[in-house]
Amino acid sequence: MGKAPSPSKKGSGHIGSRALSATRSDSGSAAFDDADGGVTSAPPRVESTIVSRETATHLAFAKSRKEDFVYAPTSHYFHILNEHCQWDHEVRSALLVVVGQPGNGKSALLANWAEERRRSVKGERELIYEHYCGCSYDSVKLSLFLFRFMNQLKISYSLRDFELPREHEEEKLKFSFSRCLEAAVGKGEHTTGPASKRKRYGLMLSLSLSA
Repeated sequence: MGKAPSPSKKGSGHIGSRALSATRSDSGSAAFDDADGGVTSAPPRVESTIVSRETATHLAFAKSRKEDFVYAPTSHYFHILNEHCQWDHEVRSALLVVVGQPGNGKSALLANWAEERRRSVKGERELIYEHYCGCSYDSVKLSLFLFRFMNQLKISYSLRDFELPREHEEEKLKFSFSRCLEAAVGKGEHTTGPASKRKRYGLMLSLSLSA
């Protein structure tokens, strides 16, 4: 076998903290070796500029609601949100809707609650996904929302066998959504060891609706 290509050459890629190197077989097909020792015949998918920008926008929006806005924590509302997330209690509905007039602080409430929840003991076992509709032009696109949410589930639950459609393939994304949720639930139920601490996920949507 020849010398492995250096990171500066086209034959290698890097995603997050995982480095991947590519070697070419005698038949001319490329094989990609990841840091875990696995081999895949498909090149690593690089996150598109649109997805990267959208993710950064949501993070910046949530940060602004926690740092740039004057927010007085209300234990009453936090208690209601936490009670709804008691997974061992029977609830009337899987949905909880926070309503209020524009500018009343709904997004600030949810952003601050999500941060506090993550710091709690129970929050360490949960994946809380935040999506703020209206924080950008693309934030209201169903295809981009589905892609980002399923991509987070795929990463958090190590769903290596789940094939995620492209971010612009809305029909395929809608078709794959339920399968992705089922795969995440199944992975959580059968996970043992340190990874079993993260078994549950919650979706938090902040919407701006006008009558």
